[in-house]
Amino acid sequence: MISLLPKTTPRLPASLLVALGIGCLAAPCSHAQLVQLKPGETMPSFEVASIRQNVSGSGREQVWRNDNSYRVANLSLSELIRNAWGAHASAQLTGGPEVLLGEHFDITAKISDADTKRLSTMQRADSNRQVDLMMQSLLEDRFGLKAHTETKDLPVFFLIIVKSGVKFHASVPVPSSTPGAPPEPHTSMNVRWSSKSIDLAATNQTIDTLISWLARQQELEGQPLLDKTGLSGTFDYSVQWAPESMSAHSKASDPAVPADDPSGPSLFTALQDQLGLKLESQKAPVEILVIDHVEPPSAN
Repeated sequence: MISLLPKTTPRLPASLLVALGIGCLAAPCSHAQLVQLKPGETMPSFEVASIRQNVSGSGREQVWRNDNSYRVANLSLSELIRNAWGAHASAQLTGGPEVLLGEHFDITAKISDADTKRLSTMQRADSNRQVDLMMQSLLEDRFGLKAHTETKDLPVFFLIIVKSGVKFHASVPVPSSTPGAPPEPHTSMNVRWSSKSIDLAATNQTIDTLISWLARQQELEGQPLLDKTGLSGTFDYSVQWAPESMSAHSKASDPAVPADDPSGPSLFTALQDQLGLKLESQKAPVEILVIDHVEPPSAN
């Protein structure tokens, strides 16, 4: 568990990113493609998995992953599909029955010992991709999901680094408690909602993980969010903002109250001031996932 309060972290000038091995010398990288099997690649799968419908009506959604397990709680089928294909924005998913896609589920899945060992040798982004493919396999098996991809020009947001550089740092592995053993990477993503703000805190997470959360926010209006930071590797970061809906509520209650007060800064302001990142609106070709068939989950 990590603190959910914003941390004061040193700026990392964009000019130093390459020297630290977490950037690109060329033009900023953009990840607009969905997660799909590569030619000659075999689709991985979980060893075992259970799926249950969640009818709690709670707004709390959670995702956990450790070395050999992957669990989600209270995610809609639409979100499960989007997460598995890396379709961060709602605009990247089309087709399928709205009622079924809106139903929420809990999933508990176990990764085999052999796959756990294999994933432990990979970079975090590659390991995450393998788990995404496992989820695709599970959705295809249990929900009878059939889908195909298309490319469309859509309004998008690009996530870029401000001129002064980012305000968070690369993750540092925690020394192992076992003498002679390699450092132990601690990974977590905590999101806490209150009546006034959202606090997001991440340890040992990729920029793509940040994008997957940001893309779901109301302020982006369902538009895809693409990475043009050029950052690779894993980082520790935290950001706190007042969602648009909360700011609007505060404004309606008291028109004299500025939009950023008392709830806190907007998402756009918080990203720039707390993380050194900026959202730019443009238009770009984006891969979308089209659902051809999906049905209620089978028991097996």
